[in-house]
Amino acid sequence: MFNFPTVLLVRLTRDISAYFIEQGKMYLQVDAPQNALTCFDHARNLEIQANERDKGKLNSNTKEPNCSHIDFREHLDMLEGDGGLISRAKEAVRAKEYSLENS
Repeated sequence: MFNFPTVLLVRLTRDISAYFIEQGKMYLQVDAPQNALTCFDHARNLEIQANERDKGKLNSNTKEPNCSHIDFREHLDMLEGDGGLISRAKEAVRAKEYSLENS
């Protein structure tokens, strides 16, 4: 169970992000890289929002100071970087556009 609405919101945001990541992976498998890239971009934006929300107060009624949680990086690391899903999808989009031009 969740004690605070913010905790639930962060959890749901991360769950939706994970869904978009899985959808994007499926799009890559069926050679639809533009759709995959769209899913991965949505997932990255959701992860960033979840991290920002997670740094705020858990409950405005508490006397606790703002919590300073570290960023949850598992999904962001999977998405970003040279070998990340976003760069793989961008490469696939470029390759597909190149092969269509040469057809």
